[in-house]
Amino acid sequence: MFVHVIVSVQFYVLPEKVYEAYYRLSDPHSQITSYVFDVVRARVPLLKLDDVFEKKDEIADAVRHE
Repeated sequence: MFVHVIVSVQFYVLPEKVYEAYYRLSDPHSQITSYVFDVVRARVPLLKLDDVFEKKDEIADAVRHE
């Protein structure tokens, strides 16, 4: 079974990490997208299909913490 998940991400740069955010990331949009999708792909298969929508906050917390 395939599940299509729409992901929306809001992010900001911590003031003390401006240098790293600008100089260490070569393509921030693609790198953040890839990272978020990896976490989502790791979490969604662990859930029952009926629980995916109900546990969206848990998935968001996993992205935030990892």
